[in-house]
Amino acid sequence: MFEDLRAAFREAVDNFNRELGKTRVVDGVDSHVRGMADEITQVRAGLKRLEADIESTKSKLTKERAAAATCRRREKLARKALDPETAEIAAVHAQRHEERVVLLTKKLEVVEEELALGRAEARSMLEQLKEARSRRDSLAAAVGRTQARNTFSGSDDLFEDFDRFAASLDENAATSSAHMDFDPPPRPEPDIDARLAEMKRKMGKQG
Repeated sequence: MFEDLRAAFREAVDNFNRELGKTRVVDGVDSHVRGMADEITQVRAGLKRLEADIESTKSKLTKERAAAATCRRREKLARKALDPETAEIAAVHAQRHEERVVLLTKKLEVVEEELALGRAEARSMLEQLKEARSRRDSLAAAVGRTQARNTFSGSDDLFEDFDRFAASLDENAATSSAHMDFDPPPRPEPDIDARLAEMKRKMGKQG
């Protein structure tokens, strides 16, 4: 997803460096800084789409896992009750849900990896933009306030927003690391035999 944006950003960085080396006109430098900012904005939008896709996939995965488990329980109960037809139907449905679980799990792994790479790329871009802005400000100070006064009007809000974006990337990285260290163990499977015994006991009392 980010290959084209990465290439465009690198081109903007190269153009910025060339412009900075050959001119003392702030306007020319600013246009390339804005180009870098535009690419970061698009990367940010792409990350949000990936995050939404991950949440949607996780929701679907939870539902498919629950449906598969339900079908397997029904299959087992039917076999215990000597009802092979119902057991077979339940098994077929369980297999379908399990196949979807496999596909969704693979998709989730791919999208999460892409998100991690995208966030790393965004952090790198933000660092390069920060450096470019610092060099631009040094140039503006060198040429004097008259020329530089209106060249980057309204940029403060943009860069403050980028600072918050960078902070959120760091927070996400810390959260991901914490989850890897402290994820709880999976819940044990329900004791189907105990449930069957309880059902038989209740049915015996009712009889």
